[in-house]
Amino acid sequence: MSYQTMPDEQIIQQIANSLDKKRRKKGIASVSLAKKGGHGVQTYSNFVNQGKDIRLSTFIQILRGLGELDKLEEMLEDKEAFSPTGKKVPIPKRIRTKTIVRNQDHEGITRLKKALDGFEIKKTEKEQQRSRTLKSILEKLNKGGKIDE
Repeated sequence: MSYQTMPDEQIIQQIANSLDKKRRKKGIASVSLAKKGGHGVQTYSNFVNQGKDIRLSTFIQILRGLGELDKLEEMLEDKEAFSPTGKKVPIPKRIRTKTIVRNQDHEGITRLKKALDGFEIKKTEKEQQRSRTLKSILEKLNKGGKIDE
């Protein structure tokens, strides 16, 4: 079963079972593991037997006690992707979400556009301003932009 489809509690239990199996294969007693790693025996017992959530620092201590901390380092290592030109691809500092017009919004825009096509500008300045504002909003929405108020 894939971790992608499992609830967090089940993933925690799977990790606990895997670590405990590795401990037993290496012939390390849980008391010795706790001493080597620097965590409590009861904490480890609760983690393995009851699937209790543990802190990240405790997880690191367990890996250290098992002599498997290098696996974590390997997993988190930032490996550069191969580039035939040898150029490094810059990593963005942040990634922003883009405003996307949904289908429902698009249908509303279409209805508004049809209504504005037959709209004659009234005589008052207030109504003329309202018409210009609506047309401006429509143009911005059609371009996928944000509306400033």
